[in-house]
Amino acid sequence: MLYIDSTGSRDEASLIEDAIYDHFWSDEGALPANIGRVDANQQRSEPLPLRSLGALIRARSSGAKVAAMPIARDAAPEIDRLVLDVMRAVAPRHGQAIRKVVADVGLDTMGRFSVFAEHLSPGPMPETLIDLRLKYGGLDETHRLFDQLAKLGLAERADGLLTAASGLQPLLEAIEYARTETAAHAWSGQGSTVADLLDPARQIALNATPDHDLAVLYRDIPEPSEPPALLLRRLTCLRYIRHHCHMRAWQREGLEGASMPPFTALWKEETVDAERNLSPLIERSLIEGDPPALTNAGRDTRDRIEETTNEHTEVSFNTLSSTAGTDFVNSLRQLTVQVDGSPEL
Repeated sequence: MLYIDSTGSRDEASLIEDAIYDHFWSDEGALPANIGRVDANQQRSEPLPLRSLGALIRARSSGAKVAAMPIARDAAPEIDRLVLDVMRAVAPRHGQAIRKVVADVGLDTMGRFSVFAEHLSPGPMPETLIDLRLKYGGLDETHRLFDQLAKLGLAERADGLLTAASGLQPLLEAIEYARTETAAHAWSGQGSTVADLLDPARQIALNATPDHDLAVLYRDIPEPSEPPALLLRRLTCLRYIRHHCHMRAWQREGLEGASMPPFTALWKEETVDAERNLSPLIERSLIEGDPPALTNAGRDTRDRIEETTNEHTEVSFNTLSSTAGTDFVNSLRQLTVQVDGSPEL
């Protein structure tokens, strides 16, 4: 029996997940048969259901470590490279056309709307998705943008759901076309590598437990038919799995989402504007100096966040065998991104 401390205000699923993770990475290792609570008076409850932890249970049923090969760790920079390079190429190739459609539908700016286009196209989209997606900034202005869409009659709100009206369809179609064409261009001539990556990426996504809210919502919307666009969609879903695990890791260190972009930039030895909101990091002695830099405690904390993120993400990736995981990472590394500014230039 593994008991968890329930004296705080956190929900049951969150408590259970953290208890399982901590237990797995301790020396005890083996999956506990049951889980119970311990309240403030040290009273122990009856066993609790594991719920939504099927992937964890399957991954740990042998009592062994989750994986000999750190697939999630090795895949992460390659997935980021492929997704971000393609997405950065969309604006140079299609930005002018998209800006025209934005103006035609009556908007002054698109803001972060494109982040949600794939959810709105099939519709309806849970409004809570905005908060799930924008953990690191841009939340207030995005809520204002959707308020504007509703006022213009371009989106409808009902029962916590957002549905695109017919007037918004030209913008959704323009964004979808831009991404599809850019992915096809970026990975042209590499059809076999794209095909090799599609199935394992889907297996990993299907292995994500329901508490990965953002990844599960994204995974379950209708997929595009073109292989490059399909791969872009599936790799983005894998980034959302890591996003969830990363968020849980920095929350456990007592950090807020707004602190993570500058904290990570400094960890990567990048320059950070001193005018950014660094106060929470300074107050905890995680950064210091002018220009700001990580302290030893800051580097240890950020290293620990990365390690925890890798460990938790590995649970979803562990659906692949060691051989399949190696092949997946190798295929990611083989895929190159061809980027240029045409056809608009």
